[in-house]
Amino acid sequence: MNQAIRIQLVDDHALVRAGFKYVLEGNPKISVVAESSDGKAAIADFSSRKPDLVLMDISMPGMSGLALIQHLLTRQPDAKIIIISMLGADTASRAMAAGAKGFLGKQAAAAEMLLAVQTVMQGECYIDRETAQHMAIAQIQGKHEPLRSLTGREYEVFIHLAKGLSIQAIADTCFLSPKTVRSHKANIMHKLRLNNTVEFVRFAIKAGIIDSGLET
Repeated sequence: MNQAIRIQLVDDHALVRAGFKYVLEGNPKISVVAESSDGKAAIADFSSRKPDLVLMDISMPGMSGLALIQHLLTRQPDAKIIIISMLGADTASRAMAAGAKGFLGKQAAAAEMLLAVQTVMQGECYIDRETAQHMAIAQIQGKHEPLRSLTGREYEVFIHLAKGLSIQAIADTCFLSPKTVRSHKANIMHKLRLNNTVEFVRFAIKAGIIDSGLET
């Protein structure tokens, strides 16, 4: 008999990991062999547990998911990584460009998570239909071109700002000084040609980073 697919979960929320584990281990051909709450732990667990596939969030304390993808691929160039995120098409594009093999929005059904795992384990890539459509439209319209001017760390700070985190909260989450976060924010505003918070929010909405229902 074939061995079970060994999966590592990476998410800083224990309840989220528990939910994913419940769904995955409902399939007898899947076993969750590691749960990691941040990038540093994820690298250690990846090296020691040697999973077949990593399911991870893009946003976590200390290290962005994009940086973590690169760290894991350095250790194992053929590593199979699926990103599960509430963020939109631009994040999916960056994740796939960084070397992820799949992307799922957190709104995806449980069955789709299992399908994504199966597809990636077969050597193919998987992007949920809604995200793939948004990516295609964005590419046609050139919708996210300005975001590509941001460095990986600037993009990470951009996401946290769009989610409404304060400078101090971002500093704590990313293990940066508030001064460094303010510097990143200034660079972001300059690169995106934004003058104030209202323009920032409108840009984030148009880019699909935050929901339009948050605009006031």
